[in-house]
Amino acid sequence: MSKGIPFWLSLSLALFLGVAGQVSLKWGVNQEGKLAGFNLQFLRAFFNPWVLLGLFAYAVSSLFWILAISQAQLSFVYPFISLNFAFIAILSRLIFQDTLNIYRVLGVFLICWGVIFVSRS
Repeated sequence: MSKGIPFWLSLSLALFLGVAGQVSLKWGVNQEGKLAGFNLQFLRAFFNPWVLLGLFAYAVSSLFWILAISQAQLSFVYPFISLNFAFIAILSRLIFQDTLNIYRVLGVFLICWGVIFVSRS
């Protein structure tokens, strides 16, 4: 029996932290408004605590991702990343009041079905 972090836990943490990182980045850059380029406003946004937290979450997510892909075939594991589209869509609607039209909802639904098929292989 292998010791260490189980595959499904590594994968789940990689996905969760990826989503948390994306939401944190968006929260931070929203505080600066639309960025027009690599200027002072961009630097303020980059050093926003929420942006830094988002980048940190991505870094830690990558560590769990490395663990996950070391334990299973990449062609099996990689499609699970697409679940982040669903999680981001839901959280964006709840947190940022993003619009979810029928095409986005159907697209997310199809992505989730695809992951279900892959997970059964």
